[in-house]
Amino acid sequence: MFMLLIKFLLVPALVGLADVMMADLFFPTAWSIVLIGLALAAVGLFMESAMLRRGTLWLTTAADWAVAAAGIYLAQYLFEGAYVSAVAALLAGGLIAIPEYFAHRSAIERMSRRRRY
Repeated sequence: MFMLLIKFLLVPALVGLADVMMADLFFPTAWSIVLIGLALAAVGLFMESAMLRRGTLWLTTAADWAVAAAGIYLAQYLFEGAYVSAVAALLAGGLIAIPEYFAHRSAIERMSRRRRY
């Protein structure tokens, strides 16, 4: 439950940080950033439940990166005045994938501990 809350707060915050840091990534309103972040968090949660197992740490993290980058890039077509370059989308996806790696690693460790007992 705690990780779920973190994911739904952290991903929109990271999209907002990318919006501030990168000149080639711009979303016109805070609501657009929040909506994109929440959508990416929801899709990421679904992907984790489907893919995350022991031995899939890097695969799941790479999939998160790719989906986040694609989602951010395609979101520019949903909001008038938004623009995102492909490079900025890849960098923003990587920014999101960094904490996801640690969350995935922690989740795999918790899954492994549960199976031992």
